[in-house]
Amino acid sequence: MPGGGIDFGELPVNGMIREVAEETGLVVEPTGLAYVDSNVFEGEDLVQHNVRIFYHAKIISGELRHELQGSTDCCAWWSVHELPPLVELAEVGMRIAFT
Repeated sequence: MPGGGIDFGELPVNGMIREVAEETGLVVEPTGLAYVDSNVFEGEDLVQHNVRIFYHAKIISGELRHELQGSTDCCAWWSVHELPPLVELAEVGMRIAFT
């Protein structure tokens, strides 16, 4: 599931469109707000508060590909029954997508 932070001054929906393109090669059009949550992460030297915004979107162009330079290691289509173990953020996204 593509994701990432927004740039300073960037509208969240524009950040979603940009992140999907960067991480997957796909150009999407938002079709609605899916979910918003708030998460506090506490590490050894860090406390971070994240507001996470999930959108529904439809693909309008592009070809699925791996991210050229960045944090996404693999792009692939999965059915809900084939999903491998996921990080917490992806788990939230998959629950939203498949319910």
